[in-house]
Amino acid sequence: MASNDKMRPLALRGGNCCRLQVSVWVAHALLVFVLVLSISNNLKPHHVHYEGGSIAPRDGVERRVPSPSADGMCGGLPSFEEFFRSNQQGYGLHKWIHYFDTYETHLRQYCYVKDLRMIEVGLQSGGSVAMWKAVMGNSLQLYLGVDINPKQVRHESQGSHVKVEIGDQGSPTFWRGVKEKYQQPFDIIIDDGSHLEEHMWVTFLEMWSQLRPGGTYVMEDIISPNKIVERIMNGYGESPSHNQELHANVNEHCDRICHVDTNAVQKWVESITVHPHILYIKKRKEELHVFTIQKIGKRIGLFGIGFD
Repeated sequence: MASNDKMRPLALRGGNCCRLQVSVWVAHALLVFVLVLSISNNLKPHHVHYEGGSIAPRDGVERRVPSPSADGMCGGLPSFEEFFRSNQQGYGLHKWIHYFDTYETHLRQYCYVKDLRMIEVGLQSGGSVAMWKAVMGNSLQLYLGVDINPKQVRHESQGSHVKVEIGDQGSPTFWRGVKEKYQQPFDIIIDDGSHLEEHMWVTFLEMWSQLRPGGTYVMEDIISPNKIVERIMNGYGESPSHNQELHANVNEHCDRICHVDTNAVQKWVESITVHPHILYIKKRKEELHVFTIQKIGKRIGLFGIGFD
């Protein structure tokens, strides 16, 4: 009995050891399973889920657009890149490939808009007309193309809701005629015309007011030196020195809270988003009449010196 009593603790210790080894093996097996599952998932296309649909990356298998509404307004429509890749025999289309992702981010939402109205400056071979028709589907009420080449009127044959106006985008007189003819506001305005800064600026000055609140203004192919962003930030005819002077005056004379009147552009600009070669300007849904700056706390001042 004595010898058995001496062996029992050893047997118990041995059993614990075996159970510990089994636990370690199980843990290792689970770890390997998790790693294999993770690698397997990474090899599959990841899907970004929208309301009713998903879009895989361009190297994935599935490319479906959202179908968020019960009537399927956007359901079954191709993505921008999907249309581009499939357009082997149609009207010519010449685009920077990275634009398509920005279109999805900033413009895809407009397929939800009933009676969508848009302007595109620069028709070239007409492929963009076909792209917007395909991607926006039945939502597109009016596509207004603008070009300096009279032959581009032929693209009106692409649909009864396709209209083309011929003129110089650098002419304020031309744009005033367009505004007189098409008085209802537009949801999207795309400048893909001459790409000359002065022409782009004239077009923006004349047509910004024709963009519906909540709409998006797009400038494409901003490649050469261009101060468009600076001009929009400063407003009509106002220079960077004006803004610097305004900033200095606010810092010097503002006590606790100050209000600064917005200029004609700032009243309506919600955001300016710059991607390589392309610019998106989102219009506010309501006017912003003043910018407000406020100081809170006691340790605000030069070198942290407080004020009462």
